[in-house]
Amino acid sequence: MNNLSKREKLLVIVGAILIILYPYYNLFLKPISQKIKIVNQSISDKKIEYNSIEKLKVSNVTNTKKVEGLKIKYDEAMKALPENERNPEISYSINTFATQNNISIVSVAFGQSANYSAISSTNNTSTATSNTTTNTKELDISIESSKPRLMFVPVTVSIGGDYLSTLNFINNIEGDSRLAEVVNISILSTQEQGKELQSSIVLNYYSTEGTNKNKPSYNIKDDNAGKTDLFK
Repeated sequence: MNNLSKREKLLVIVGAILIILYPYYNLFLKPISQKIKIVNQSISDKKIEYNSIEKLKVSNVTNTKKVEGLKIKYDEAMKALPENERNPEISYSINTFATQNNISIVSVAFGQSANYSAISSTNNTSTATSNTTTNTKELDISIESSKPRLMFVPVTVSIGGDYLSTLNFINNIEGDSRLAEVVNISILSTQEQGKELQSSIVLNYYSTEGTNKNKPSYNIKDDNAGKTDLFK
């Protein structure tokens, strides 16, 4: 050992240190290093997962608002074009509008419900080309085959009231959430009744065809229910 130069002695010392450290590295440091890498990778994956969850929270809030908006639109559409005729609701809304406008209702008569068909709008035309006839037949077939079918029930309302109140009554019906079409209006004036007019209004209330499994239920509140005198 004494015959070695300083450089050789240094190399021997370094080699001895490496020989000692190599087993220590393989037995202790290397496994720990692998575990550290695994933990770091897990932390990185969790961070990515956390960020994705945070993004989902934001998107879920947005989607929830969209769903709420769609639900509101759906409810409005169901009010405009409900399933089943729901005649009690028609009578209730007519009576409500009459009360609001000081209109006296003489009678409300419901006709037989029927399928709506676009072909009825062309029957009043005396002449039509062959292309129009073909298109009408195709449209009629598509309507009959589509589900659910569009239905309407004719309603004839006889009322009494002054001219302005009658116009407001009709305007309320047309502006109602339930889809209604004013087909015909007849207004008569009698001298015995002064300014009061007798009017007959023919309406078509539209709906979709219901099923036996989905029978209508009504949530109509009557403020007079349970009172001794129903007229107070």
